Amino acid sequence: MYISMSIQTRIVDLVEYLVHEFLFFFVLFLETICANKIWSEYMEEVLKKYWLLIGEWLQLLGDSQQDFESFFAQTICKQYSESHRSYHSLSHLYELLNYFEQNLCSHVQLSNTDKLILLLSIFFHDVVYDVGTNVTHGDNEKKSAQLFEQFFDQFVPTSFPNASFIRSSVTKYILQTISHFQCNSKEDPLLFYFLDLDLSILGAPVLRYQEYSQQIWKEYSHAYPRDVFVAKRLQFLQSVVDGNTKLYFTELFAQQWQAKAIQNLQWEISQLKKEQSDAQ
Repeated sequence: MYISMSIQTRIVDLVEYLVHEFLFFFVLFLETICANKIWSEYMEEVLKKYWLLIGEWLQLLGDSQQDFESFFAQTICKQYSESHRSYHSLSHLYELLNYFEQNLCSHVQLSNTDKLILLLSIFFHDVVYDVGTNVTHGDNEKKSAQLFEQFFDQFVPTSFPNASFIRSSVTKYILQTISHFQCNSKEDPLLFYFLDLDLSILGAPVLRYQEYSQQIWKEYSHAYPRDVFVAKRLQFLQSVVDGNTKLYFTELFAQQWQAKAIQNLQWEISQLKKEQSDAQ
């Protein structure tokens, strides 16, 4: 069959174009993978720096120090890198540690014991995280607290200064995240700082909050249909806003995040209501 030169030229041009586009997106794909890998490695290095700081404060030596470092890779990183996690991941730890350093330590004078309690609470508060339909409210937090206690008993001798106080405080802080807004421990301002840090995402810039809302859905999508998730999420957010809930206990973080958090919650409520309306 005869094909004119003009058609052949067009076919060649089309093939060259398709090859060019394929190579472009393939390179973009590789760059994205590399960028994510570099970012993941960077986060792990930052997290490890704080983890080693905990080790220094605990005065670990010899085999205990090596086992302590291995615990970071084999338990902390492994748990927070589980495939079903989207928000409650290493990125969540990274964000909390950044706020801990930039927004708390730069404004409030904390003792090393205070910092140790806060850092251990940050690292362990979501170390166990599952959203399966067979998981009841509080299961994750209780299992996270148990894992922390096992870790602490393994690495910290009872003779360590304030060992019992540190252990009980971190356990209490982790368990308190079962009900963030129902905390009556007025004598423990350090607990308030921790709870506020954990909800810092609510007062994040709008684009980050929108990303967070999608990450939460991605985690729950493994267990619930979209319409069920929307109904439950909307009910929870509406109760927070309608109840004029004080999202942050400390004046420091309330001034930074409360107003923005309410705006973010109202935005998500409006989006979920619109989705429900469109589905009817």
